[in-house]
Amino acid sequence: MARFITYHLAATAAAGAPTKAGLAAGAASPPKRWLRPLAGLLLATSSLVLWQCQPATPTEQSAASATPADSLKLETAEATPIPKFDTESPILRQLALLPAAERNIAPASMRRYQLLTRRFWLAHYSTDFLLKEAKTPPANLPVFAQQMALTQGHWRVVREGIDQTKGLPPTMADHLQRMQQVQEIQRAALGDLQADVTNQRPLALDAATLAAQPQVAKLLAPLRRKPGPIRVQLH
Repeated sequence: MARFITYHLAATAAAGAPTKAGLAAGAASPPKRWLRPLAGLLLATSSLVLWQCQPATPTEQSAASATPADSLKLETAEATPIPKFDTESPILRQLALLPAAERNIAPASMRRYQLLTRRFWLAHYSTDFLLKEAKTPPANLPVFAQQMALTQGHWRVVREGIDQTKGLPPTMADHLQRMQQVQEIQRAALGDLQADVTNQRPLALDAATLAAQPQVAKLLAPLRRKPGPIRVQLH
């Protein structure tokens, strides 16, 4: 009985337990099933790196460059800025046109007259510039619309200032009356263009507004002539 047990244990050890030689061989040669996933991962990674490093085809390069170029053109489209106008010379000219008695009025009234005159010429020159720009499609309509809104603001200040100014001498009063009529014509012209921009129409003045434009030069002619004594009779 003892022999049988001993033999059984020895057989079990020989069959199930690894020998020293087997352990050494196993340590030297890892199982192949461990290498297969690792090899697959390395192969996939190297393929991805190689694909990313490949140069783009001509079709891909043209497609990638087309959109940024168009976007760049849209972003860099600039409207012509409104120039800085000389508004001091017209004031000096109009002051020289005033009779001596009117140039000696109260300082507060003189300051108000000069301020309105400066505001008027700024609004008029800006409007004249924008009307010329509108004859050809502006490069940047949103900026052009902002310029028109800014100029309308100048006209609004002129209108409110004239409405609040009373009791000026005859020549000054005549100047303000002319400026008042010009601002009505020019505000209507800007309003036409603003409506065209809002409704995405070609920029153009209405027939009535266009017909009124020659009146601007006629109204301003007395304010632009060479200084000298003048007579003004209001009706």
